[in-house]
Amino acid sequence: MARERCPAASAAISVTLLRMAGRVMNGVCDIPQGVRMRAAEWLVELQADDLGEAERGQLLARLAAWRSDRPEHEWAWQRVQAMGERLQPLAGTPASVALAQAARADGAGRRRAVRQLALLLLVGGAAGTAAWQLGGEAGRTRWAVLGANVRTGTAERRRLSLADGTELWLNAGSAVDVVYSESARLVRLHEGEIHVETAHVAGSLWAARPFIVETRHGRVRALGTRFTVRQRADAPSRVAVFEGATEVTPRAGQAQALTLQAGQQSSFDALTVHPSTAADPTQEAWVRGVLVAHDMRLADFVSELDRYRPGWLVCDPAVADLRVSGTYPLNDVADTDRALDMLLATRPVQLRYRTRYWVRVEAAGTHVAP
Repeated sequence: MARERCPAASAAISVTLLRMAGRVMNGVCDIPQGVRMRAAEWLVELQADDLGEAERGQLLARLAAWRSDRPEHEWAWQRVQAMGERLQPLAGTPASVALAQAARADGAGRRRAVRQLALLLLVGGAAGTAAWQLGGEAGRTRWAVLGANVRTGTAERRRLSLADGTELWLNAGSAVDVVYSESARLVRLHEGEIHVETAHVAGSLWAARPFIVETRHGRVRALGTRFTVRQRADAPSRVAVFEGATEVTPRAGQAQALTLQAGQQSSFDALTVHPSTAADPTQEAWVRGVLVAHDMRLADFVSELDRYRPGWLVCDPAVADLRVSGTYPLNDVADTDRALDMLLATRPVQLRYRTRYWVRVEAAGTHVAP
């Protein structure tokens, strides 16, 4: 039988509540499959296109009675509702497709779609709850990436059209959650890099909901704009604006928010937004499948190539500060091979292969004892 970790601010409170419900099994909250299925059915029924206001009111009343009947009903509904909200702005993901199919189907087709939805919504994303039990920012980030509702792998870029018409691009090795609610349009960037072109929503229902990109360091609020946001391990978040403006606010700092205009960029951590500098327009070239290097450190260049290449591509610190310039296509792994060949022809470096998937860029003439 499938089991879910119970979310609680305190283990003691969690155990007390579970004992009251008579469902304690070594701290694991056991939710019967039938309850899971019914929670998925409630969500599907609320998504039906032909649901009138009176019918919706009656449905919500029945749902409220079902949720209050048993503790596991409420927990199952909270899980399915949270996952459903994360999927609403997305098109083409497996769970969003299942939700749309279930809302439109009837009879056997509806039952099959509900079963698929229950599996995707109630099994998927369990890792997110476990993240907080691991402790530490790195552990939470790893689990958040695994549980994100949109991810890209090595050498993969992805474009999404969100519910309000905003276009969202993910660079290789990126992970986001998209959460559209009654109060905001939120994209939570867990790792990697995104490019955003916000939709023109003046006069629509979306106009009252700000578009926000959240990183672990703070928030970037779009003010009708085209911009990129990047978050990598052990580095500040970075935002560059190419059209319109953004407002950058650190998560825990007392500093005032910084407004960036088109042509400006900044980096920020949880306490501080650093002064703006001129934005490099080539920073958004990856959207077109191109890496443009202007006097780039070799270590940074190799790090960018590594995102498009399976295995490990590393740079010897001895040559890390060599400079690289040029335009390099990055549409497949073969492109990284050609970029490395160009390095060999133009810089005093060599490649050392431990295996096909472990490559080190080092100074030419470096010898390793056998």
